[in-house]
Amino acid sequence: MACFLSPHFYPIMKTTIKAIPPFRSAPVLPLRLVARCGFLKAGILPLLLCLMLLTAGAVSGQTPVIFEENFTVPTLNQNKAVNYVGWSAYSGPTATDVSGTVANPAYVAGALGNPNTTPGYLALIPTAGSVAAVRTGLTLNHVATVSWNMNSSSASGVRLLIQIGGNWYASSNVYVPSFSGTFSTGTPAQVGISTTFTTTASAWRSFTLAPGGAMTLGAALTSDLPSNATITGIGFYDATATVTRLETLQVTQAPVIFEEDFTAPLNTNKAVNYVGWSAYSGATATDVSSLVANPAFLGGALGNPSTTPG
Repeated sequence: MACFLSPHFYPIMKTTIKAIPPFRSAPVLPLRLVARCGFLKAGILPLLLCLMLLTAGAVSGQTPVIFEENFTVPTLNQNKAVNYVGWSAYSGPTATDVSGTVANPAYVAGALGNPNTTPGYLALIPTAGSVAAVRTGLTLNHVATVSWNMNSSSASGVRLLIQIGGNWYASSNVYVPSFSGTFSTGTPAQVGISTTFTTTASAWRSFTLAPGGAMTLGAALTSDLPSNATITGIGFYDATATVTRLETLQVTQAPVIFEEDFTAPLNTNKAVNYVGWSAYSGATATDVSSLVANPAFLGGALGNPSTTPG
């Protein structure tokens, strides 16, 4: 069977390629092969094989790691401030910036973490009632899970923090480790924490983090977070009076099997068939796929996210 992709099929192929997420260990497909799969002539390669090659990355893993922080320091027993690894830390109800402090309430410890192959872990010891350590400037989409290793000197825990649209949210759940012994000796089952990311309102509380102004834990949300929201910041909030140690923070991504952005030229409306869609109106299902007006069309204004029109 020859692999021949007609002009009608090519937009589908482009959508398929776009939908494949970037897996860490996926084989890199040569550009020439991708091009050939888009314009193959009859008798070259079976269509099935062509599609298998394009989707090889998609079957090499299910939840690729899209962010990882190990809080590593270069030398054993050498503590560092959290800004050494690009993080920020804030203390107490006025959110005092302690990002450059190599001491309590937040710093990167130079002891062995978990796993214990390299030195370094995030140490949180609230000295003014609470402390938050965060990393911003991220672009995390289609998040599947968030996991980390931790232990504490007592049965106390932390809340997970995320930033979406400039606003911070704290997990309703307080994550408590089951292991209070030497951090580097804990087994994965003892120190490992993993949570499936959800946008459900009951899973989150509002959180105010205004450096130099205020840091407060708010009420539970009354509406869900946006389902397609981009996470731009992540961190931890600790309101205990004990030492908490955290390491190997990982965020994984859910595989995207289809995506449609409805992109159109700026300030130029288009019919829905411009992007390969169809539209039907009323009880008689009148075809309005080519109509650039109500009841269905692509708007040429900026959407959300606002990086492209449509």
